[in-house]
Amino acid sequence: MFTGDAFSASSNTSDPAQELKQMLPVLLNEAGIPGISLAYIDVDATPQILSLTQGVTNINGNLSVKPDTVFQAASLSKPVLAYLVLKMVEQNKLTLDTRLHTLYVDSRMTEKAYREQLTPRIILSHQSGLPNWGDDKLTFNHEPGITFEYSGEGYVYLQKVLEKISGMSYEALVDKEVFQPLNMINSRFTWNEDTSFDLATGHDQAD
Repeated sequence: MFTGDAFSASSNTSDPAQELKQMLPVLLNEAGIPGISLAYIDVDATPQILSLTQGVTNINGNLSVKPDTVFQAASLSKPVLAYLVLKMVEQNKLTLDTRLHTLYVDSRMTEKAYREQLTPRIILSHQSGLPNWGDDKLTFNHEPGITFEYSGEGYVYLQKVLEKISGMSYEALVDKEVFQPLNMINSRFTWNEDTSFDLATGHDQAD
């Protein structure tokens, strides 16, 4: 994410959107990123939303990144889950302090006393005490609610709770409550061979 504070104070323009356009090629080159798609949102005075793309979808090809190019978002999916939880709270299907074991029990969690302390509020703030990722048996690193510790396992558990109370798959629930209402027509969690995407190829420093 880029903000106005990240722009160079020595720029010749006072327009952050225009400055961002000028900076994109430099930023991509310095970071070693072949392609990027981003949105600039200015909420001061008259709201301004600007969509910008730069570069290619694959370092071995020449297809340009377009506004509908799909990028794999990884843990940026966590805000989607958080938003969905708040939608369930808004619909009185859940509260932020509901003891989740009353809705769904994950038998992988070994400490029953800790498991029964988990709530949406604790998990969303990454205070579940669960590791980021575990094995068949999931052991708590510490008591829930004590300290911050990033946990993918906590979010996966909360996802299963939402599936339980909605009677829907997570993909279907997100599509209904998030993607469709927000007109996110190119966003989804899974796809199959019949799904057509303009997909950006993932890479790392070794590529």
